[in-house]
Amino acid sequence: MSGMTGTTTVEWTEKEKQNWQAIETKQSFRLAFSGHFSAGKSTLLNELLGAPLLPTSPIPTSANQVIIGQGDIRVVLEKASGEEENWQGAIDWDAVKRSGMDGTKIKRLRIYAPIPFLKHGSELMDTPGVDSTDPTHQRVTLDALYTTDAIVFVMDYNHVKAETNLYFLKQLSTEGKPLFLVINQIDKHEEGELSFAAYRESIESTLKEWGIRYVTIYYTSMKKTGIPENELVRFKQEMKALLLAGNRLAEASKNRLKHSFYKSVQRRLQEEKDEAVHLLDEQAAAQGASFETLLSYQEEYERLERLKDAHQNRQSQFQGEWQSLFRQATLFNAALMEQTQQWLETLQPNFRVGWFFSKKKTEEERMRLLKQLTRALDDQIQSQLVFHVKRSLQTIPVDRLANKEAFLEAVERTAFHIDESFVSKHAPTETVGREYAYQFAKERTDEIIREVKKRANAALEKAQAGLRTADQTALEKGKAELEQHQRLKPLVEKWVQLNQAYANQVESLESAAKRVSDNGAFEQALQEARKQQLPEDEQQQTNWVKDIVFSDEALFAAEEQEKPTERLRFSHEPNKSALRTLLRQYQANIWGSEWRERLERRLKQMEEQQFTISLFGAFSAGKSSFANALLGADVLPTSPHPTTATVTRVQQATDSFSHGTVQIRYKGYQELEQEIASIGKLLSLTLTPETLTSFKLAGVKTETAAKKQARAYLQTLAASLKQREMLLSTTTTVPLTELSELVANEAHACLIADVCIYYDCLLTTQGLTLVDTPGVNSIHGRHTNVAYEQVRRSDAIFYVTYYNHSFSKTDARFIEQLGKINKQFTSNKLYFVLNAVDLAANQSEQKGVEAYVLRSLQSAGVENAALYPISSKIALAEKRAGKPVTGLFAAFENELYGRMLQTFKQLNVDILYEEVAAYNRYLQQMATYAKAGAGSQKQHKDEISESLAQMYNAFCREAGEPLKQRLQQEASELFLYLRERMQYMLRDGFGEHVNVATVQGTTKKAQRESLAKALREWGEDSSSFLAQEARATAVRLTLSFKRHYRRWLKEWEQAIQQAYEAFYLEEQETIPFAFQVEPPDIRFDTERYAKNFQSLKSLFEGGELDHVKEQAAAELAASAVAYVRDEEARCKEAVIQAVQTAFMAEKDRMESAIALQLQRLETVSSREFAQQMEQESTSLQNWLEQETANQKAQL
Repeated sequence: MSGMTGTTTVEWTEKEKQNWQAIETKQSFRLAFSGHFSAGKSTLLNELLGAPLLPTSPIPTSANQVIIGQGDIRVVLEKASGEEENWQGAIDWDAVKRSGMDGTKIKRLRIYAPIPFLKHGSELMDTPGVDSTDPTHQRVTLDALYTTDAIVFVMDYNHVKAETNLYFLKQLSTEGKPLFLVINQIDKHEEGELSFAAYRESIESTLKEWGIRYVTIYYTSMKKTGIPENELVRFKQEMKALLLAGNRLAEASKNRLKHSFYKSVQRRLQEEKDEAVHLLDEQAAAQGASFETLLSYQEEYERLERLKDAHQNRQSQFQGEWQSLFRQATLFNAALMEQTQQWLETLQPNFRVGWFFSKKKTEEERMRLLKQLTRALDDQIQSQLVFHVKRSLQTIPVDRLANKEAFLEAVERTAFHIDESFVSKHAPTETVGREYAYQFAKERTDEIIREVKKRANAALEKAQAGLRTADQTALEKGKAELEQHQRLKPLVEKWVQLNQAYANQVESLESAAKRVSDNGAFEQALQEARKQQLPEDEQQQTNWVKDIVFSDEALFAAEEQEKPTERLRFSHEPNKSALRTLLRQYQANIWGSEWRERLERRLKQMEEQQFTISLFGAFSAGKSSFANALLGADVLPTSPHPTTATVTRVQQATDSFSHGTVQIRYKGYQELEQEIASIGKLLSLTLTPETLTSFKLAGVKTETAAKKQARAYLQTLAASLKQREMLLSTTTTVPLTELSELVANEAHACLIADVCIYYDCLLTTQGLTLVDTPGVNSIHGRHTNVAYEQVRRSDAIFYVTYYNHSFSKTDARFIEQLGKINKQFTSNKLYFVLNAVDLAANQSEQKGVEAYVLRSLQSAGVENAALYPISSKIALAEKRAGKPVTGLFAAFENELYGRMLQTFKQLNVDILYEEVAAYNRYLQQMATYAKAGAGSQKQHKDEISESLAQMYNAFCREAGEPLKQRLQQEASELFLYLRERMQYMLRDGFGEHVNVATVQGTTKKAQRESLAKALREWGEDSSSFLAQEARATAVRLTLSFKRHYRRWLKEWEQAIQQAYEAFYLEEQETIPFAFQVEPPDIRFDTERYAKNFQSLKSLFEGGELDHVKEQAAAELAASAVAYVRDEEARCKEAVIQAVQTAFMAEKDRMESAIALQLQRLETVSSREFAQQMEQESTSLQNWLEQETANQKAQL
């Protein structure tokens, strides 16, 4: 089947054939309900119908279209296979509900009932939520709106200003869809926090700012029908009047739908999203031994087997790995082959660019393509070969090498890079065909692999030579250790068998087609129809309603999560009092004074330690109310608007700041200057705090969402500076009662840098500091930026979602980044809170929502998520009334003050035990030294002095090189991943912004301008995406620095202890490294593409759109790649500086530690000290053994 658009014949897809057939046969007026999946669409529809025809739930209940029409009661299931199934008589409504959720097998549900106001040719449609994270839901929603005549868009009171809503509404408005907006659940409004008139004005102002056109707005509530602002009655009356005019409206809308069809045929957008992430890691423990012991035996056994022929095994391992790497490496992929062909073509005698000055232009084009090819090939060399070689060489135990410096130099030389001469020296000297490109690629690949292989083998030879002595020593030691655990061999074999069972195969396919229409003469008919008076007989209902019954079965099956029934105690609190008494008992002794002081400091630190819990989530997810429930009072202000513009801390009161005191710090001039310059850049403006206040922002064009957001914020900031400039760089203290007004007012809050509330309660007196962050999907994009800064400072992250809107696409994007960052920590710091479960209709529904959230988290890359369902409203009410907290919140607090707090404290506990054990070893070694004769003491001291001097000199020669290499390697991999991800994202996102819905107009000028606008919005969205990815990358590198720094020091400490067991480096804070990326400024010449625009027909039918996509994506990608390369270079330079600073600091610290150790040998040389040191050692040993016994008793 084909159709005519102008003079061109277009072959239609099967789907397009179905759509055309639907338009041709369509006789009814269709009114669709859309909006947030949890905003109450189905409930509102049921209220309009006067019957519970649709299941309701705070999670998506429809995965396909549900159409309601006039007739006797029956249900028709249209299956994806094309079959139909009719249910009449005694209908199983639970089966109807389940079918409505099956978006794979079921295509559409049609429900017929004797509804009076639908008998004149009207239909109602319910669609999945536009913010559902299930890709099939989004596809069905967009599919459904294609043949829809008008849309009722339903929003939750708390989420009207969410960008997901505004973007979708803007798209529908631009496409000309008549919109009836419903702001539902207004019973959540608190007049004391914000007047309803101000709320209404704010909503209408936001819609106007976004250029969203609508027929009317209804404010509704199904829970509190008697509140004055409730317009539910008006909504029902006007919708029924509209539907009664169905026959007339259906005829008026038909031409619009046909026009929409022809435009949809032109753009055929298919999006694929491939996911394949699966991890299976089975663990087994057998009788008679702990799991850790089995692992230890397995490692010892495997290590011994390898050590028996360590040299040859190592050689075979690396050679085999590299042989496979080099064999499978594809340096010249499809894209690179295309670039190679393009460059080779420039070498042909007949190649020429332009007519005027063609020689110069030709040479410039030849050089441009050569540089482009060289850079791309160099990236391939790094990602396909060098990174893998370096990563494999990093498995060499550097601390055991006898020639460490030589090996590290050889590893560094594996970084093989090419320049233009490498490519150009092999340029053909005569005319060649296209097939030469493949010969050229093969020859260059072979040459590159030979060079990388030679460098890799050179590094391996250095390693093999340096490990000979260490291999022999390790073999002898391994044999001795294995003998001690020989009895565990059968159990270990069982564990190995279990551990080998694994599987990974997960795929999903997502596609969405946006089909829109625009007629322009339809709204007047709608306005006239909805104002008609309802006849009395059209409002009557019959007795069929009583037959519609749904059970309370859960929409998703969920396993019951185990929750502790009583508060868990910290598994074992060290006996700090006994240790402190012991230390003070021996404090007069001259030996070990620095050790005792160190342990005293550790004990004090443990008693005063503070832990930071940060709250993240969407701006109306209930973070502040959750925090107040934890605090037991209304400490943090709450509001339905995204006004939390600052990070707010709540911590224990101090001597300087009493309970209920709030300290507010305002931004400094430099902070404000940087912020204004950054935001002004988006609007192509150069602004300072001085020029902002007088600049006419109202005249700035803001055709894109990002620019609207930027201008609105700058206007708020300008007005605030005129009135409150004197607040800059100041700090003020106010009582808690005044905080709400200051923070909730965006005009004031935009100047606030941070807020600290001093408040005494159970949470803060336990050493916990609570941090409330801005919402991650706020209309103010800067709020999300602030959230990233807080992530790396947190000991725990609580991500709060709201029961009635439990998981959105914004949640998924941010959680995906949090999950990646969380992997940089040594233990899990990410917890999830499902707030407001008191809104659940029943226990079954709640369990279904929990299961839905857990599945969504898994899809976002978070495995084994810890989810805590709670009701902050009930908990806070109980605490206000002085009653014990019960139910789910009590269970959550048991976890918080038990298991979680235990995890927070465990690090310092482990360090304490390690330090006590180290001091004990020191005393034992010093006692042995003191008992020796003068001659033996001198010999021993000389040996220790020489060994420590050698280790110190080796440390100085190394100069932190392994630390630098590890960090720069990780930076290279992360930034290369970001470069590649951006190029895929740019092409995937192009169609969302540049399509037949966004490129339109009645004149060629209007069409050209709309194309330029769509391209600009695509560029700004891409820049925003890159900024978020870059910030997350910076946080991951910052955390990685800390981890690698500690590993580096630990390796050196262990190496020195091989020479002198008593040596110990005190645990200290690492040198700070907080790399901050610059905001991206990626751009391309949109006007060039708009200038070349000829017509909509040539753009969408003549293949010009694909050409624009490839050219624009390549241009924008080049800008993005350049930005990422610059940030990578800055990062690596920052790493060099930080490592140098760290090395110098640790060099001085190590020198002091060694000098102190040698000095102590002088002071404890008398035999009379030996007995006293042994007594102190015995006391410490007894304390450690008692701690071990207490720990076992608590398990």
